[in-house]
Amino acid sequence: MLSGDLEGAYRLSRTYDCATELKASVCAKIVEGRNPFMAERIDAIVKNGKRPFVVVGAMHLSGPASILSELEKKGYKVRRLDADPKR
Repeated sequence: MLSGDLEGAYRLSRTYDCATELKASVCAKIVEGRNPFMAERIDAIVKNGKRPFVVVGAMHLSGPASILSELEKKGYKVRRLDADPKR
């Protein structure tokens, strides 16, 4: 089970959802390609004095080009909030 394992889900997605050259290019555009833009928008909202609540799909939160990585490059301290109180 991959519950809470974002990196495992990323690897699984890349292995099966992005297995062919065509699918890999689509994955790169749909996921990694949008992450810098989304991180930029989050940064702009924060710099405008707001505190956004951001919801994105799991694949945008894992991997080397994740939104989290993009925000860390901008100097943000990013931490995961776990919805399961038992963890």
